[in-house]
Amino acid sequence: MNEQEWIEFHAKEGINKNLLKWFLAYAKSGNLDYQTIDISSEIDTTLTYHEQKAILKAKFPISNIELIAKDQASKIQIEHEEQQANLFYLEHLKQEQETLLTTISNDKEQKTEQYFFIAKHYVKSVIEGHTNCAILYSQAGGLGKTHLVLSTLNEQQKKLNQEYVLTTGYTTPLEFYNQVYKNKDKLIICDDVEGLFTNVKGLALIKQMTWGTAEGGKKGRVVEYETTSKMRTAPEKFEFTGRLIFCLNHLPFKNPALQPVLSRVLLCRLEFSYATKKQILLEIAKSPYKDLSIEERNNIVETIFKHSDETTIEFNLRTLIKAYDLYLYSQKSLPIFEILAKELLTKDDDLTLIKQLMSSDHPVSYQITEYKNQTGKSRASFFRSKKKIEQSLKVSNLIDVGSETFKGEV
Repeated sequence: MNEQEWIEFHAKEGINKNLLKWFLAYAKSGNLDYQTIDISSEIDTTLTYHEQKAILKAKFPISNIELIAKDQASKIQIEHEEQQANLFYLEHLKQEQETLLTTISNDKEQKTEQYFFIAKHYVKSVIEGHTNCAILYSQAGGLGKTHLVLSTLNEQQKKLNQEYVLTTGYTTPLEFYNQVYKNKDKLIICDDVEGLFTNVKGLALIKQMTWGTAEGGKKGRVVEYETTSKMRTAPEKFEFTGRLIFCLNHLPFKNPALQPVLSRVLLCRLEFSYATKKQILLEIAKSPYKDLSIEERNNIVETIFKHSDETTIEFNLRTLIKAYDLYLYSQKSLPIFEILAKELLTKDDDLTLIKQLMSSDHPVSYQITEYKNQTGKSRASFFRSKKKIEQSLKVSNLIDVGSETFKGEV
């Protein structure tokens, strides 16, 4: 494939021709073989031309071209590093589970199942093979999505690398395609791989993997990836009989290309109000943690509540773990712990201002003007922040598991 054919090939995938021409010249200046790069998997079409150039320059710096080529050629080393990273990440999650989050499902004193009822059953539906794919989504991290998935897999006695695999962090569509091929008959847990959902090829792959075709039959889904890159280790086309669970903090809902994917999967939104998060922390405080008594755990939770509100940046399950450990560090001195906890519970300045303005008797027009004057931001930013506050203030409809009533917020 010559240079012009290469440009035309990738332009059909929606990539700016000027960007392709620039990258071709850039690659030549660094003696980089452009045909070894699957450029479409490196491009986020939602970004501007200059932002895309910056990403490509950072990904393929001229001074490191030889090193990059060696890294690309060393497939065995790459696979080893991926495996070690997954094992390290899984061990980290297991340690966190042992300290707190496994007790969420095991402690009969708790009633946290009402908050994760739908999420857990969506996960079980995929694990048991009734559904091809589920997405657990929450804008805020630290709500226990990955922990819920792993603890449910443990309950089902599923074994890592035999029945399921774990992939986490940034991955290109081509890397994802290769990995799915290696595990085409397994359950694949994808944690924090939002980049796939902002890429045209990434979305196309997920569509293929989540819905059957006549060619693939009832269970199988035919997946294909056409590229000139030598980094593709999987065949151009294969049948995927596995399943997928995604744990995500970001989804480009305004992107029309996302909608066909969402129509093929079970989507569970874990977007809890501030009041609901408080209820969850109160339930979790019933569970043992190291040598803390129930009275101490309740005091810690009350201290968190005292210094937090709807504008607190990090208010989640991880916040509670950090607070527990700070309390132990302070040798169980509540005054010292309270000073440390206040620093842990930092607040968003924009949201704090919006909350103050919303509490005033001033009309919205005045609030907007005051917000713009104090922050230098736009009217649209005011309404985005206002919406966040309103969502944090909403009242949740919780599931009564006994009567099988569903939770409206999830």
